[in-house]
Amino acid sequence: MVAHGWWSGLEEANAQRTLAAEAPTPSAGASASLPTPHEAPLAPLLSPLGGWRPPGQVPQLYADLSIPSIGLSSFVVRGATLTDYYDLLAWGPAHLVNTPEPGALGNAVIFGHVDEFGAPFRRLASLRPGDLIDLRQGAALYEYAVQAVATVPATDLGIVANRPGVRALTLFTCGGPANSDRVAVTAVLAKSDQAPPTGAPG
Repeated sequence: MVAHGWWSGLEEANAQRTLAAEAPTPSAGASASLPTPHEAPLAPLLSPLGGWRPPGQVPQLYADLSIPSIGLSSFVVRGATLTDYYDLLAWGPAHLVNTPEPGALGNAVIFGHVDEFGAPFRRLASLRPGDLIDLRQGAALYEYAVQAVATVPATDLGIVANRPGVRALTLFTCGGPANSDRVAVTAVLAKSDQAPPTGAPG
């Protein structure tokens, strides 16, 4: 387990570097309040292993995710479904298909690993109401405020249900013995530096 955690963390770190090379550059000053997506300083020293990343095509970017209160900064990729997500999560947190773009009406859903592939959501359960979650797409920044943190059974799909009329965000990860539970963080849009979109889910 320790070896897998180390190796998968290295894999995810290099995957995030690959995504960084693909990401659009924010406008001048746009990222001043956001940390740079995390890096693994030791990875270059582990060559040839240090250059390894998940095989296959580089996934599309959904957004940059930043949660200052738990020190999280990560690229989020597109394309996850509730039955096909494991390989995609090796790149970082993933956006659930058919849920909204950042800032749009409905319930945007992102999930990620708690104990492997860099464990980006390992501190998700420590969030508290009022904590801020930032999603950036290009130069547009959307700031969400946490409403609640809950642990629910893994079979409870209510956490990914749509929320009509609300600009919501749900983050979730595994929890409990043998991943029998899910830790779910629900948040609502608090402010944006531009008019929120009304577009269809991505």
